[in-house]
Amino acid sequence: MVVVASAAQAKHVRHLQRVAGNLTVVWCSKRGKVDVDHAASIGDAITPGVGQALFLAPTSTLSADVARCRQSGIDVRVAGPIPGDRDMGLNEAAAQPLWGEPWRHDGQWCRLLTARRRRAFGDGVFYRRVSGGGSGGALSTWWALWHGMTESALTLGQPFEQIRLNVTRVAPRRGWHATLHIRSTTSSSALVGVTPQPDADLVDRMLVGTGGSLTTQATDTGSVLIRRDATIQPIDSDAHPLSAWMDSVC
Repeated sequence: MVVVASAAQAKHVRHLQRVAGNLTVVWCSKRGKVDVDHAASIGDAITPGVGQALFLAPTSTLSADVARCRQSGIDVRVAGPIPGDRDMGLNEAAAQPLWGEPWRHDGQWCRLLTARRRRAFGDGVFYRRVSGGGSGGALSTWWALWHGMTESALTLGQPFEQIRLNVTRVAPRRGWHATLHIRSTTSSSALVGVTPQPDADLVDRMLVGTGGSLTTQATDTGSVLIRRDATIQPIDSDAHPLSAWMDSVC
């Protein structure tokens, strides 16, 4: 298996190493601290016997890299949209999507959506979603914005009518802060913020409805037990959304 990842995703590479065994990693920008075979480019990583390529982060030549893998008969999965992909990520041969949406595997979001569907919550009025993703360059920022936009559309349950984008470069090289201001056809709205932090899959959310509001925080990763002595014991934890998505496609 070939894995394309950023240095901040080293823990996910280790997870794949435990699950899938032999890996060859192509690191985006600087190398992650993982004891695993690595290659300088996709071209160097494609060797006889490679059956799958997993893009956890976008390369600067993502479209060409994906095309090269497909031409070599390699099963490709990408954790975000592919620039210029008019087929919307559909792998015609296998009738499966090439790129996925890790946020659909986020336990916090799944619980929020379940609560949102209760009659007492009413109609969605406003959704705010803030995540990292802006530290890896323009393409990783675009991935985070895209995931935030598609998640917002499903959470509010309304098609969008107007979208405005504000982007600020906050570091000399690769830091981006981006905000999407979204209005739906029913005048409900959403705010998607991307900060210059590495992990785009840890998300703070707030959903306001006509019957109440719901919130989640990236630091809340599951259920906890508060003991009599006020100590806190984790009793249930969510899998990281990206790890859960990887398990679903590998």
